[in-house]
Amino acid sequence: MTDIWVCSTCHSINRQRGSVCYKCGAPQSAAVEVLADVRTGLAMQSRAAVPYRSSILRAIVAAAFIVAYAVLGVIVLVQGLAVTQYLRDEIPNIFNGQVDNAEIIRLAAPTVVPALVQTICGLGALLFFAAWLSQVVMNVPSLGGGTPRTTPTKAFIYPLIPFWNLFKTPPMIQDALYRVDPKAGGFFMILLAWVGLVGSAILGFLVGWWVNLRIATIPGNARSDEDAILAIQDAYDTQILVDVVTTLMASAGAIVLVLIMFRIEARARARDREIRKIAAAPPPEPGTVEARPQAASPGSAAPTSMGSPAVTAPTSAGAPTPTPAAAPVAAAVVPGPLGFVPAEFVPAPVDAAPAAPVAHHPTGPRLHLRIDSPTAMIATLAGESEPIKLDELPATAAALARADGSAVIAWGDQSVEARPLADWAFQVLTNAHVPTTMEG
Repeated sequence: MTDIWVCSTCHSINRQRGSVCYKCGAPQSAAVEVLADVRTGLAMQSRAAVPYRSSILRAIVAAAFIVAYAVLGVIVLVQGLAVTQYLRDEIPNIFNGQVDNAEIIRLAAPTVVPALVQTICGLGALLFFAAWLSQVVMNVPSLGGGTPRTTPTKAFIYPLIPFWNLFKTPPMIQDALYRVDPKAGGFFMILLAWVGLVGSAILGFLVGWWVNLRIATIPGNARSDEDAILAIQDAYDTQILVDVVTTLMASAGAIVLVLIMFRIEARARARDREIRKIAAAPPPEPGTVEARPQAASPGSAAPTSMGSPAVTAPTSAGAPTPTPAAAPVAAAVVPGPLGFVPAEFVPAPVDAAPAAPVAHHPTGPRLHLRIDSPTAMIATLAGESEPIKLDELPATAAALARADGSAVIAWGDQSVEARPLADWAFQVLTNAHVPTTMEG
């Protein structure tokens, strides 16, 4: 929950993806700048343990393999259409047992080398893409994006597992894309890439299975040889059409995937430059006006205890500056037997007991934290719930404190092991000056 911003009007906590406050409609541009400080602080803390390493080289190599795979797919399709068209036209002769294998080999020869190179490019694209995604996931904490939902090891292994990568890789890309820059989206681009690459493979498999089944069953169900030949030719026409569509879909999906990769790289590089610029800025020196915002400006007169400026005499160079004397206070007088005499100063009585503190009632949002196990926490804020990591709670507590919010921690009675985690969360929130209550 580091992807939040605090509304400066109603102090509500919103997600970075929202351009206006969900409660009052105030724009995000006029919001309290809390998230930038929190994300930058998290990034600097993470870089002390794991430094940021650019993944642009892996992205370039993977993109080159992906583009080559897409281009070679079109080449193989165009050259393979000649073989498919020849087989379609030769179906009457093939049906009668007359097959010209030499002609088929001659027409298929130009497709052998491009198909082999395409296979090599596909393997290279898969390997370097997995290496790039692993590095991107590893860089997320050093960019202030918190803890990703997966590990760099899983981000490398999952794309290499057939069929498993079809469902595991897109969520990892979406999570990395969002954590690098919560203000920007990218879901529809990922959906297009998934439909192009995965949808084309599924469609090609299903149609190919249907064509093979139809060709195998046509001769036994046709009324005549002419009907069987026409049905087989129709099946081949369907196969040709689907091959063209799926190849174009896969090529388009590959191009969109490359755009997504470089979009992530652009966001990561911009965020890295921002963090480096803040880290390189020199801290204010002790005693300066920047370090002490309420200090008086140079040359201004020092106020006295009565609120009037003290008058100091000019001193010679090198002489110590005399301590300014306190301004004289006129003594009060009262009438006496020999005239007016000074009155004795009697201090007003002061109560020994301090005044009772005024109870503070938070006006900001309330965070509900549910803990049911020693390692899992569910945070509910503004009606939206999601798991929250242990290292994300301090940043959330800081933002909640600035929004004048409060928190409620609930832990299940049946889970005694969850109590230490609840106590730790309570300590983190109270240290951030967030009014917190426990519900056992």
